[in-house]
Amino acid sequence: MIAATMAAATEPLPPLDALLREAWQRIAERADAALPWLQTQADAWRADARAQGWLAMFEARSRWTRGERALAKTTLARAQALLADDRDGQLACLDARCWMAFSESSDDEQLLAWLAPVMPTLGADTPAVLRRLLWVRQGGVLMRLQREDEGLRAFHLGLAAAREAGIPSLLATALASLGGAHCSLGNPEEGLPLCEEAWALCPQPGAKGAVRPNLMSTLSAVGRHDEAITHAQALLDCAPGAKVLALCALVFDRAGQPQRAAALLEQAQASAEVPSETQHELVWLQARQWRQQGRPADALACVEQHLAHGGRDSLFPVDRLELHREAALAAEALGDLHRALHHQRQSHEAQVQSLRQAAMARRVSLQVRLELDMAHAQRDAALQREQALAVLNRALREAGEAKTRFLAAASHDLRQPVHALILQAAALRPQLDTPRQREMLAGIERCAASLGGLFDALLDLARLDAGALQPRREAVNLGPLLAGLVEELLPQAEAKGLRLALRLSSRAPAWVDSDPHLLATVLRNLLGNALRYTARGGVLVGVRARRGPGGAAGWCVQVWDTGVGIAPEHQAQVFEEFFQVDNPARQRERGIGLGLSIVRRLGALLDMPLRLRSRPGQGTCVELQLGAWLAPLPDAAGGSGLPVLPPGLKVALLEDDPEVRAATESLLTAWGCEVRGADSVRALQAACTGWPPDRLLSDLRLPGVQDGVAAVAALRQAWQLPALPALILTGDLGAPTMQRLAATDLAWLPKPVPLARLAAWLQSTAPALESLPVPLGHAHGP
Repeated sequence: MIAATMAAATEPLPPLDALLREAWQRIAERADAALPWLQTQADAWRADARAQGWLAMFEARSRWTRGERALAKTTLARAQALLADDRDGQLACLDARCWMAFSESSDDEQLLAWLAPVMPTLGADTPAVLRRLLWVRQGGVLMRLQREDEGLRAFHLGLAAAREAGIPSLLATALASLGGAHCSLGNPEEGLPLCEEAWALCPQPGAKGAVRPNLMSTLSAVGRHDEAITHAQALLDCAPGAKVLALCALVFDRAGQPQRAAALLEQAQASAEVPSETQHELVWLQARQWRQQGRPADALACVEQHLAHGGRDSLFPVDRLELHREAALAAEALGDLHRALHHQRQSHEAQVQSLRQAAMARRVSLQVRLELDMAHAQRDAALQREQALAVLNRALREAGEAKTRFLAAASHDLRQPVHALILQAAALRPQLDTPRQREMLAGIERCAASLGGLFDALLDLARLDAGALQPRREAVNLGPLLAGLVEELLPQAEAKGLRLALRLSSRAPAWVDSDPHLLATVLRNLLGNALRYTARGGVLVGVRARRGPGGAAGWCVQVWDTGVGIAPEHQAQVFEEFFQVDNPARQRERGIGLGLSIVRRLGALLDMPLRLRSRPGQGTCVELQLGAWLAPLPDAAGGSGLPVLPPGLKVALLEDDPEVRAATESLLTAWGCEVRGADSVRALQAACTGWPPDRLLSDLRLPGVQDGVAAVAALRQAWQLPALPALILTGDLGAPTMQRLAATDLAWLPKPVPLARLAAWLQSTAPALESLPVPLGHAHGP
């Protein structure tokens, strides 16, 4: 885990984050020596107030370590002001404040009160360094308050955060703090491995100095006196304070060197400031020396006076055990058996409590480690689930893209013969003489149109699945749109003897916010479906004002029919692909079951809530709720009918499929055009020598590396006709193709080509994609 964290920590960091990491490293290794570097960085970052605040916080820590306490507090106040809007900075300042107060033996309950509001907020979004500092800080306060189980838990959480932070010096001090806590609770065997791991992580002498006291104490407690003395000698070489002097005296006394212990005790007692947590060690050592010097009365009085003045309540059981044992020995030397028995009983009680406390420490450590392991396991499992989900999503996305590519490729290959069939049929119509021949040709045209509609529906579904169909919203007047659809479908209704009517609101024109082409497809599918399943009566399209969700202005479009109706158990299924009510034989005239699926998906894409009401045998009503257009309305534009082609129009045709090329030439010739076609750019260029064309038609997919877009550019340049109107014909309607065409200024039409739209483009003097009356899904890119 450490190696992984360290590896992650070596990734490039933003400049300020890198600065803070370096500062934490220096403070953890040797805070007193970090001041010159901090001052240099403050000069370099003088223009960044946040960086100045952080550097002031580090400076306060460094000055406190150097003994400049008044200046340190002033500097910390300046840091708090600069970091007032920085949560992490405020947490760092709080830790520094608690650290200073803790080292001054301030009111521990007050320190807990400072920490209490922020500890529950330390989550994954809090930097691991700060979590490590605050948890270890709280652990030290709790241990001093004799709340050992809570303190150990805090130390463990601090250690876990330190491992995550990946700064060796901070990790080392967290390990040493937990190891020292175990030693204080009479469990040095548990603490020693932690202290040894901490020692191995210390790269600098400063960090070793922070870890060495705890390592020395645990080595002494487990009887490894020679190693403990080595560390004690190293600490004594650094002019230690009273606390370290007392710890070193204990080490020498346990190692059987009472004279050296006495000398260190004298130095500790002469210190100006003796921490409260060190007093019991000094009392025990003093009592032990006086007893060994033949002064048992002084020894007994020293211990009992310390215990009587509150020392008992501030001691760990293992410390009380040592004091009561020393007092019992002094009382025995005085012949005071009553007091000796009393202290022996107190010693026994402290020993029992010490054993219980050591067991508690092991239990808490095991419990916290299990909890952390479970948390890591859950996090790893969640990460694995996320990775598995990402793999699944990628596979689904790739499958969707593959399906789209397949349908696009299959559609292109299938559209070619259908396109040729439609063109040949249109070219054949003027040559037919008898009604029977024209009726047979009409049947062929209907079959071809049905195939084209099937391809369109399949491509629409594929593009919806792939997310390649994006709406282009604008102001849409429902009146003309619905009127055009009714006029388009009226022959179909009359052929079945049905009425097809339109009823508009008389309040005002119904302008809605939608994509006109996508909306037209939704409504065309609804009307076509209603006519398909209605045998008697008719279909009514109505528009009325109705507010949408939240009271927003809107319009409701209703399509009523008197058809067969839909049973309640089937009303949700009719919007699924290929589902049809009462069509087990899959009769072609009843459709293929894709229209309402497209309606449902486009309704969701356009934010149009869809509602269906139906009664079997009576009919169906489908409602669409559309949002009103609230912006200024566009200028009105008139419609255009099917244009008449100018005579003698010269059309150049680039098509590699011989059947499609022949059918297209036949149709255009029948329309009065002069046509020259070829299967390659070079051949078409040669065919049109001395014959400048008025229009250029090109298939998109051509042999070789050149597609229709590039071919148009090459021919325009070769003929020196940069403004030559050109139209791309394609049976490939996949997302990449749509994006390719959308990036050009070329008009394009899908195969099979709607003949009215082809004629409209040929008649236009400045054809453009938007000028063509294109049905939904094939007029614009994704």
